[in-house]
Amino acid sequence: MQPIAVTTIGTATSTPFIMDYMQNPFQVSVGCVLNSGTAFFNVQHIFDYSTVFSPTWNGTSGTWFNNSGITGATASISGNYAFPVAAIRLQVASCSATASVTMNITQASNAP
Repeated sequence: MQPIAVTTIGTATSTPFIMDYMQNPFQVSVGCVLNSGTAFFNVQHIFDYSTVFSPTWNGTSGTWFNNSGITGATASISGNYAFPVAAIRLQVASCSATASVTMNITQASNAP
């Protein structure tokens, strides 16, 4: 899987990114950088593969859980997923008008 970087500006929820659940070990690292302003943000995941893989999934439905290590963050922070999740997204719950947060995702790969 290629590394992912997504930036949100203002109060927003990023596009969810579907992980490669077939990787063994799964190993996903997540780093969030508060680029500007002040923000209160979470990294979230969903387990429901039947929802995520549905051709009509809108990217928001389903039950989203906050990553236990990146919840209510107000500064740059990193964390990881050791066990499979279906998708990951960044949620900026509240922020100043000029806030910008970038989430970087890297997943281990067996590819040469």
